[in-house]
Amino acid sequence: MTTTQQITGCLMQINEVAMKGPNKDYATRTFYVDITTRPDYPNYLPFELRRDKVNLTDRLKPGQTVTVSYNLNGRPYDNTAKGGTKGIYLSLDAWRIDVVELTSAAVYQSAPPPAPAPTPAAQMAANPLPAFAPIAAGQEDALPF
Repeated sequence: MTTTQQITGCLMQINEVAMKGPNKDYATRTFYVDITTRPDYPNYLPFELRRDKVNLTDRLKPGQTVTVSYNLNGRPYDNTAKGGTKGIYLSLDAWRIDVVELTSAAVYQSAPPPAPAPTPAAQMAANPLPAFAPIAAGQEDALPF
């Protein structure tokens, strides 16, 4: 069973078409999309195009914002008989790529500049500490220590 997904991000890199298989007749192409939401934690996804879909990236250029429709696939492998490992291959198989057209209003609209942060002295003046009455002689405070 495959699961169809969509994701939008910035196209980062498009690799050349690679011919695979015993007869080199199986075409694949990998491309990468940046979906980073926080600059300190980069997040790049590798997508794969197969067979007749390898040409979907021919009209694209790195830096464009794209929406990728893909299937999430996982296939088990077992190379323990050859002294290897056992695990699961995970692939993001793209089958459609749409360029996201940004409107001129979205490109040129900017937010107003943020207000300067108040200095600690200005914060204290705006929010003074509450005045506490001193405890009278013979009177206990409510603190347990």
